[in-house]
Amino acid sequence: MSSCSNGSDSVPATEIESLISEIKIAESDSNQYQWDLNSQKAKLNEKQGTMSFLKPDLKFYKNDEIVSEITADKGVLNLNTRDTELTDNVIVNSKNEDSLLKTEKLLFSAAKKKIWTENKVTVYRQNTIVTGVGLTANPDLSEIEIRNQETQLKTK
Repeated sequence: MSSCSNGSDSVPATEIESLISEIKIAESDSNQYQWDLNSQKAKLNEKQGTMSFLKPDLKFYKNDEIVSEITADKGVLNLNTRDTELTDNVIVNSKNEDSLLKTEKLLFSAAKKKIWTENKVTVYRQNTIVTGVGLTANPDLSEIEIRNQETQLKTK
């Protein structure tokens, strides 16, 4: 990599982005997937240490089985921390808990193995619909804390 001096003839450093098609990033522990992130299109920004995704699909695993899946219109992965921000039409589908969560912005901490948001959320589970503002949960929705929540029972 080259460096630029602050002299009068220097050219300002520009951010270099690489475009990537059909990418999969995964994290494993003891030869078992913890999670993987797939996208048809991504942009790598080395200077910022981030990768931006279009239509990301983030899957979480337990014993090599998918326990939940998060989809969104956009996403950004911090390459150093592996934390992810998902935005626009975010949907969490928990296969273990038979639950669906919808919001407009969701964060995932790889170190804490938690998802959270300060935005409005709606959780659909069996015969209930829970809405609130602010959420902290396990990615498989097995443990959920929703702030300012209201619960409705669905009627047939």
